[in-house]
Amino acid sequence: MAIWQYDLHCLPEDAVLRRFGARPLTISRSDFDALNWWGDTSCRADMCRDFGRLLSKSTSWSEDLKRWGEEDGNRIDVLLGLGKVEGIFVRIDVRVIAYGFLMGLIDIASKNGWLLLTQDGFLLPASMTRLLSAIQKSDSFRFVSDPEAFLRMLQNHPKDD
Repeated sequence: MAIWQYDLHCLPEDAVLRRFGARPLTISRSDFDALNWWGDTSCRADMCRDFGRLLSKSTSWSEDLKRWGEEDGNRIDVLLGLGKVEGIFVRIDVRVIAYGFLMGLIDIASKNGWLLLTQDGFLLPASMTRLLSAIQKSDSFRFVSDPEAFLRMLQNHPKDD
């Protein structure tokens, strides 16, 4: 991941509701990793067409990984296992926000009943306002807004990993 990219995972809302009984504000990394969120969901042709309308198809190092977009830009990855979806991962290039890409992503998520899990573990509805707000609070956005100030902040207050 480049520092100017903001990461998301798409999750089916019905799987989240089955797991938690209601839509939580956050999902811990351990909960995210522990569950098969997509169950028996197949990678449908219409899903691939929708992603292809947003970004051009790109080559992948594995037949189990379908990709659209660029490595260091906007990108969508669909991870498959035996033809079933195991995960949908999105990277957003915040150097120049591509509003058309974000609106298309929101439309696809809304149409399919998906929620957006941010890199900070917040679970968002398919909402442009909520997504833009999360991006604007991110380290990625702080970096592209003022790289020198961001690097000074890191130097003065390193994050614990």
